[in-house]
Amino acid sequence: MHWSLANHAKAVPPGARIPRVEKARLAHADDGAGQPYLHYALYKEFEDAGDFGRAWEHLMAGAATKRRQIRYAADIEDAGFIALQSATSAPLPEGSPVDVGDGHVPIFIVGMPRSGTTLLERILGGHSEVTAAGELNDFHGALCWESNQFCGHFMTPGIVEGTRHVDFSAVGRRYIDYTRSWTRGKRYLVDKNPENFAYAGYIARALPQARLADLYASYNLLSGALTLTVDSIIDFLGGNDVINFGASGTGNPNPWTALTTLSIYNWGG
Repeated sequence: MHWSLANHAKAVPPGARIPRVEKARLAHADDGAGQPYLHYALYKEFEDAGDFGRAWEHLMAGAATKRRQIRYAADIEDAGFIALQSATSAPLPEGSPVDVGDGHVPIFIVGMPRSGTTLLERILGGHSEVTAAGELNDFHGALCWESNQFCGHFMTPGIVEGTRHVDFSAVGRRYIDYTRSWTRGKRYLVDKNPENFAYAGYIARALPQARLADLYASYNLLSGALTLTVDSIIDFLGGNDVINFGASGTGNPNPWTALTTLSIYNWGG
């Protein structure tokens, strides 16, 4: 509640809510689930009051507390990406793309934040034959279902191993079924979930008729990671973890470009 209120409207006068939030924070256990968000509330309250030094202290304290609550290991994720590229490096088997019949053709947009993914989604969504559906988790869900495992938000060798014998045509059909209601009868569906970059090789096998737009910029890795640090990802990871995630995945599915029939378009500089 305190975090939501801090972001909803400035206190009058600025800083007036700080004693109340501090009292609530001291009443919670140091590693309690609510502790990070009370720190984030204080970060915003101090920032609004112009005390940027105290604001930064609470932002970092909140991030550090939340990081201790998250099960994440950079070395395991790095190994996961290596396993992923190995598993998807073999040429696609010959055969026809999934027959969508009267269904729709997915357009996946991936890329780091501030690279123009939302702008591209809105441009494409303005076409009479395209529906912009936002950030969908449906490919992730279809892959989990068909591989009979929960694929977490971080790639691991175990997740990759669990997909080795998946029927990807079934994954594709399930994704089409999951997303049909979004199309409103239109031929193309834009799915802008940035996490789909990790699934580019799987998407090529499941939905060869799909398009994939990869946006990047020369400043992306560092500035994109720092933008996330301040805006959202610091909610659950520390800054170094964000940058490591960027270095591992980069948001660029180019390793699969020459190996698939998937139409991959790259924009950036």
